[in-house]
Amino acid sequence: RKLEIARNNITDAGVEYLMGLKKLEKLNLSYTRVADKGLMKLGELPSLSYLNLSRSRVTPRGRDKFEKTPTGRKAGFSLVN
Repeated sequence: RKLEIARNNITDAGVEYLMGLKKLEKLNLSYTRVADKGLMKLGELPSLSYLNLSRSRVTPRGRDKFEKTPTGRKAGFSLVN
């Protein structure tokens, strides 16, 4: 239920491989190359309750859009750039 992929070269394309993890609750993607597109895809994970994207390529605009998704409204979210 928890996955740590911090300090990795994962990109928005790599996020696609996580989409089968429907029971994933906590995800750490800090210090990665995930950007707004990948963040929006992560918004489709139904059980996600915490997401760390500190030092990623996610923009404040992407964060704002994510927080309007069903997952984004309930998930704890960390974004420090």
